[in-house]
Amino acid sequence: MGQLVLKFSAILLILGPMGCVRNVIRAHRLPTVYQAPPVANVQELDLSRLAGDTVSSELIERGDVLQVTVGSGVANDEMVTVPLRVAEDGMANVPLVGNIPVAGLELEGSEQAIRAA
Repeated sequence: MGQLVLKFSAILLILGPMGCVRNVIRAHRLPTVYQAPPVANVQELDLSRLAGDTVSSELIERGDVLQVTVGSGVANDEMVTVPLRVAEDGMANVPLVGNIPVAGLELEGSEQAIRAA
């Protein structure tokens, strides 16, 4: 058993360093069939024209969910916070107030619209 392990170790020492090194192709010796063709008409691409005006991230759209706090009385302990989904018609059905058009408004504008209603 010990001689078998010794023979196997000797074979590994002889063949081990060979590995896959024989088939390595360096970049400067790359065959032409594997090289990319040269580009004759190189043009610059101006990516700055792709950037446009950004839309406010606080703009309310159809399907958005808003957290609305409604007070039903004078005391602060009677405040109720509810999640509201903006309907496809752009309206939010606020409890104790009714339907308010909020789609297309920023958060501050929707607060003012709900407060006014």
